Amino acid sequence: MNMKQKQIDKKTKRMYVTHVSKYLRYNYTKPCVSIKKSLIAAENMICSAIMKEEKIDWAGITHFTSKLRRDYPEFIVDAQQYIGETIEVDVPTDMTPREYRIWYCTLTFDEAR
Repeated sequence: MNMKQKQIDKKTKRMYVTHVSKYLRYNYTKPCVSIKKSLIAAENMICSAIMKEEKIDWAGITHFTSKLRRDYPEFIVDAQQYIGETIEVDVPTDMTPREYRIWYCTLTFDEAR
């Protein structure tokens, strides 16, 4: 059973993902419950990539979102240029947002169809 069929057969929840063009691993955020939260997640993802480029050790930082905005506001401003569109997605209720993002970001096009 392919994912599209699985989504039709099972209940889903409406969530939002945002495309980013600077990232460490995935080019979309994990699905979030609101557009605002998805945009914040996008800023965090991009800032993590910027911090890695700047060789700033952010591993283990608790309250990353608030500390990022307090200590590195210039990164938030820079991040805006890498944020793309936010789209609605239907996430199966039996799938975590993390699992959905992995699936979503690894979709491939089948030319045979």
